[in-house]
Amino acid sequence: MTAVAPGTPVQQEYDQAFASGLGGEPGMVAATALRIPPPVVSGGWPALPVAVAPEGWAVSFTRGLLDVDYGRVSRAALGSWLVLEEAQVLLPGDPASLANKVLYI
Repeated sequence: MTAVAPGTPVQQEYDQAFASGLGGEPGMVAATALRIPPPVVSGGWPALPVAVAPEGWAVSFTRGLLDVDYGRVSRAALGSWLVLEEAQVLLPGDPASLANKVLYI
């Protein structure tokens, strides 16, 4: 796998193509208007430690998911837990109002 550094012509071309393609998708209006639940740990979902680095968050999140007893947790509480655990993401072409909804969606 090859990663292209930000700011290169290849990255800029990719970002522009992504922005024009994703931003115009029909579901984008519905996604930006979607009301998300409040961020809460409940229903048997794990309270994960705060992580500053993305790598630390990924490790904590994955370990937390591996320790879940899926037969005993509340599916209704999953949305609130996802909203709490999400790191804001803004991809090229995404409206800013989606930054805290991507994991929930």
